[in-house]
Amino acid sequence: MKNAYKKVRVRYPVKRPDVKRKPKKLSEEFRKARMLAASVAEEIGGLSPLEKKVVSLIEAKNNNKAQKILKVRLGSHKRAGIRIEKLTKMILEE
Repeated sequence: MKNAYKKVRVRYPVKRPDVKRKPKKLSEEFRKARMLAASVAEEIGGLSPLEKKVVSLIEAKNNNKAQKILKVRLGSHKRAGIRIEKLTKMILEE
């Protein structure tokens, strides 16, 4: 069996293909444009029904329940905390 595997092996060196990587876009400009687009879309669209529910819970000082709802929808505790901070700032500005 050992000799059979030796016959199957490749007997010549395999070279990696020379592939040049594409240059990345200017990350700062791209990030600024994306942030601008996101802010414009947020102003035009307003709050989603989920965010409206969370805002009402925050106003009722029920942050734990609001965070649990956001955690289920957004996927992680950290993202939920960031979104709650954002919504509380929005409430305080109004």
